[in-house]
Amino acid sequence: MLPDAFDDNAIYDLRATDSQGFHIVLVRNDALVTSEGIDPLYVFTCGDRFSLDAAWRWFSVRRALWQEWGKMAEDEGPAAIIAHIKRLQLADPIGVLESSIFQAAKEPKVLNIGDVVLTANGMRMEILYRHRFATPGKRKRFLAWFIGRYSSCQRHDAIRRQDHGIPGYQARPQA
Repeated sequence: MLPDAFDDNAIYDLRATDSQGFHIVLVRNDALVTSEGIDPLYVFTCGDRFSLDAAWRWFSVRRALWQEWGKMAEDEGPAAIIAHIKRLQLADPIGVLESSIFQAAKEPKVLNIGDVVLTANGMRMEILYRHRFATPGKRKRFLAWFIGRYSSCQRHDAIRRQDHGIPGYQARPQA
């Protein structure tokens, strides 16, 4: 699930770029403000834009782990973070976004917002966010409005990959 708030003082960040191939890189935020080349802590390489978008979605859903991953990469080295992320992806593979969902939760004030993802392990639903309305009636009115307005939508992408065009980043093979 996505965190409720993002840390403005985060030490590490993941960035996606397609300027020299298709990569997701883990970097220190302080390295982004220098004019020198960036030496990423971790690089995940994708074969094409479609794969990059799917991978970016997988990494974005795990945003709460980015600081832990950055510390692991710095403390234990590239091999440790590569092995760790491979284990995570074996247990929960990168998938293709089939659709996004808005689902009334059992709690009368809560609306689940998430994705249906197709992976090598089959189809699964991931809840990305739980919105809490002030009253059950407000949730009911929102759902009626949303369904009435967007019932013909086939896809609503909750997460969009952004190409940050990382200044100073040069694609290098991981060790």
